[in-house]
Amino acid sequence: MHQSKEREYEITNAIKPSLQNDEFYVVYQPILDFKSGEIRKLEALLRWNHSSMGYIPPNDFIYLSEISGSILELTHLLYDKVFGQIKTWNQMGKYFTVDINISPKVLMHPTFIEDIERYIEKHEIDNKQIIIEITESMALENIDQTIIVLKQLKDKGFLVALDDFGSGYSSLTYFKHLPVDIIKMDKDFIAKIDKSPSERHFLKFVLDLSHAMSKKTVLEGVETIEQVEILKLHDVDYVQGFYYHKPLEVSQLNKTIQSK
Repeated sequence: MHQSKEREYEITNAIKPSLQNDEFYVVYQPILDFKSGEIRKLEALLRWNHSSMGYIPPNDFIYLSEISGSILELTHLLYDKVFGQIKTWNQMGKYFTVDINISPKVLMHPTFIEDIERYIEKHEIDNKQIIIEITESMALENIDQTIIVLKQLKDKGFLVALDDFGSGYSSLTYFKHLPVDIIKMDKDFIAKIDKSPSERHFLKFVLDLSHAMSKKTVLEGVETIEQVEILKLHDVDYVQGFYYHKPLEVSQLNKTIQSK
């Protein structure tokens, strides 16, 4: 426990210096149109390679940045890097929409929308190219205020995705109230679909419900050919997972894009 706390302290104190030293970078995991196989969307993921501690996993630093307050600076860095890269892709003739994961502290910050629009204007990209991604648990923590902010985002042309759908217990209770465009279904939805008929029935139920409410679906965590073959029997919009692509650095992603 003592060693764990020491490491947390070390990581927390290293975040701001690493921001100044540009040690954070972004990788992108492709999200494919399931029917055509084309890469239509990307999920932007922040990574950290510290000069002395080496690679630090997101699970080790994101929650510490929320506790320490550095999450706002990290998110601004993410805006700047991702929106700048989107502009570069636009100039290459590659038009993607990109998911950005937003922390509860960032979503509820009084200048959240103003900040994101400032970076949009700086890099001259379209609001519709940005998908603001929030987790199910985060949405349900403060449902009324979350709905207000999400409606403001949609009014300004941003897309909104609900991530980790199905990982909690109150999903269906609040499902109809959340103004989201995309449902990203937790990997647990498909983890056992090749072994359990009941899992396949439940998957179909949630897909049908999502489409009946005019929401697109993304199946996360697709890892095996067996899962893919079963998904072909269902009305799936988008897929994401290691079976297709791991998160890629920009140079790797550009090679992947050019080869298609």
